[in-house]
Amino acid sequence: MQQGEHTMRKYVFVTVGTTNFDGLIKVVDTEEFRVAMMAKGYTGLLMQIGNTAEYVPRLASPLTNEKADALAVKDDAWVARYYKLKPSLQQDLTAASLVISHAGAGTIIDTLTLRRKMFVVVNTSLMDNHQLELAGKVDSLHLITLVPSECELMSKLATDPGAGVDTHGDMKERLTPSHTLQSILTENASRLRLGDKPATTMSILGSGGHTAEMLLGLKSLDRNKCMPFTYVMAAGDTLSERKVHMHEQEMAERLRVAPRAPHIIRIPRSRQVKQSYFTSIFTTLYACVVCFFMVLAQRPQLILCNGPGTCVPIVFSAWILSTFLRMHIAVVYVESLARVRSLSLSGKILRHFADCFVVQWPELVAVAPGASVRNLFFRLD
Repeated sequence: MQQGEHTMRKYVFVTVGTTNFDGLIKVVDTEEFRVAMMAKGYTGLLMQIGNTAEYVPRLASPLTNEKADALAVKDDAWVARYYKLKPSLQQDLTAASLVISHAGAGTIIDTLTLRRKMFVVVNTSLMDNHQLELAGKVDSLHLITLVPSECELMSKLATDPGAGVDTHGDMKERLTPSHTLQSILTENASRLRLGDKPATTMSILGSGGHTAEMLLGLKSLDRNKCMPFTYVMAAGDTLSERKVHMHEQEMAERLRVAPRAPHIIRIPRSRQVKQSYFTSIFTTLYACVVCFFMVLAQRPQLILCNGPGTCVPIVFSAWILSTFLRMHIAVVYVESLARVRSLSLSGKILRHFADCFVVQWPELVAVAPGASVRNLFFRLD
């Protein structure tokens, strides 16, 4: 595409992450939404609809090349495109003037970092309300506009200009956290028995938000003190694998060093989606055995995790090896940013086994006595 060939568009980017949120897509895939947005000066809509979407947009065409300029045309007519998923949304978030998103922690943080106007719509079809808790918490910091359900989006758009610009004057300060993953390691070096020599480190990734949060946290890590470095993820988690490669490339560019191929280990899933509870007993036992021998073979000195189901058998294996075979394996567990008032199931289990258990919101101390409060993404004081 030649410079100046196409019109630069002011467009809306709608993203639902990896989880089905057809309700939101149905709301924005309407003539009412198009008219409302054009009245505000927008001339384009780009939708990321998720891999499990059942609803196919009727008023938009599919984006077949994810690297293409999605909304490039030669006039000012309304243009709408959609795609299922990309390993990174950074390009689309950067180009958008307004972001309408699900309440995923990774997407919220990436969007706020870019200073974009943001409406966060809670997916009420999910099993619990931790998305609502997270969105409400960030809304209270005056960083986003909270939409409690997709049914309320049009009325919010009509009456609210949208948060995400520095209207309160303290946005930059709020997005400069007092703590990082590296500062947590430094603060607890004695308890974790981390000496001056590099520690063999293992980071456990999960699908979707867990991976996004972990990779954001790892940006602060002093890799000279955490090496060799290994990523562990569930077999078949191709999205996390692609994100890891992009993360390593980004870190190499930032540090101005040659990129290195990441060391990745894949483990079997304890339970597949919609798998029966009876058969999951056997797959969970199998996963535990595989994880035990993996940890025994790798002999990590430090394990970093933030709550995906994949971390439970790994941390439990590390505890067995540390307790009975006197192998020192320090476990640092940072509860997901999305957990405001209740721990995840992984957190409820692993807070009894982790050497350092961190929560990111002070409300969680009531259910996790003794936990350290260290928010890695927002300044709370």
